[in-house]
Amino acid sequence: MDFTGLRAVRLALFVAAAVIATTETAHALLDLGDELTLSEFLNDAGIDGCAALTASPIGYYFQSGHATGLSRSRCTLGGTCQCRHFEACANGDCLKVYRCNDTESSGCVAVSPCSQSAFNTTLEATVRCRKPLDQRDEDSLNFFAMRWKQALETDCGIGRTLQTDSNLNDIFTHGCSARLQGSGADCPVVLTNPTSTNPTCFPGWAEVILESGERVQLRNLKTGDRVLCLQASAGNALGYCELKTFQHVELNGTTTSVELHYTDKDGNPALMSATPDHFVFRADEDVHLADGLTVQPAGEFIFAGDFAVGDRLLRYDVDLGVMYTVTITSISFTIEPDYFTPLTDDGSTLFVEDVFASSFALLESPDVIRLVLAPIWQNDDDRFTEPTAGKDFPEGLHPFTTQLYSIFLAAEMSGQTIDVEGMATAIAQQLAVGHVFTQQEMLQLVPNYIN
Repeated sequence: MDFTGLRAVRLALFVAAAVIATTETAHALLDLGDELTLSEFLNDAGIDGCAALTASPIGYYFQSGHATGLSRSRCTLGGTCQCRHFEACANGDCLKVYRCNDTESSGCVAVSPCSQSAFNTTLEATVRCRKPLDQRDEDSLNFFAMRWKQALETDCGIGRTLQTDSNLNDIFTHGCSARLQGSGADCPVVLTNPTSTNPTCFPGWAEVILESGERVQLRNLKTGDRVLCLQASAGNALGYCELKTFQHVELNGTTTSVELHYTDKDGNPALMSATPDHFVFRADEDVHLADGLTVQPAGEFIFAGDFAVGDRLLRYDVDLGVMYTVTITSISFTIEPDYFTPLTDDGSTLFVEDVFASSFALLESPDVIRLVLAPIWQNDDDRFTEPTAGKDFPEGLHPFTTQLYSIFLAAEMSGQTIDVEGMATAIAQQLAVGHVFTQQEMLQLVPNYIN
């Protein structure tokens, strides 16, 4: 599909739809009241502690991207982990809050005291491995350890290590973590036995749009296919990126996924599903169809598990070929049987179920992950000689990803620090002049920035 070739047609469609769009979006314009300070908001809402947010035509509206105001973070209360704590903010990435008067918009939320109470959970878990630990090599064990420890620290806010006899005539030091079924990845729990770390991907049924206009499920997506994305080389504008490989494939798993529910432009219910620690784009401001947006708006990639009711997703409209925002109305959790993490080349983004997302997950910054994984999105996957569908990939992580994460784990376990900024700058400078990295070259470069 050629975007420039369709420009005239889409322009005609856009003009024809402008009047319709005006009436369709008029009801969605927010009828805002006064801006509230933090104390005014808490007093007005009757909040003293944690609050629950639910979609409502009357309530409050949060606007992001301000120098000062308030911030919201997850509370450590209750099994659903959907409560929020509000506090003063002056870090340049703050929220402003307004009364949201009677309106049909879905951008407002009702705020009420959180009814959940603190609790302790003793978790007894069984680890199901495709391959027993005593049959794994050192790199595989190290990666297994890194995923457990990283999940515990990032998802649950708990940091500790566990000594375990690995049956390899040695003591294997690793971290432990848990994800409470049905409650996402952010619930602190008291652990007795650790559980395995879940995949970080999209479900196999999720669809992407090919350059031909065809929609294809991720499990059937093949290397070499060009999928709808925002191209970094074109200033993060709509285009098509080539699928280079799958970073992670799980064909027979049982993994908790976050479902972000919203209503599309036609009033139809829809959802975006991803594992809690996969990066999905959150837009800062409302974008309407009439805006004709074709480039990435202000916003950031955050973990799927960190979204809240009222946050905005960026959605592609196939009829007009433009993007608009939709507002999350509810969040649920489900279990999916298969997961795939597609990796594209030009910007490493794509639209999954028409929602803008990153190819990356797990670590703190998708930008840094993209830099260190350059060898596998710059080059074809040399494990295959012909286009290969996700369902035909070997299960587990890409071998290069495993090797790279093992280096980071070894540094962490030995108390070393990683100069992330220096490493990222060095890689970015070489990419800027057209350098193509090999896997071996990157594996030799990274240790230079570990102190």
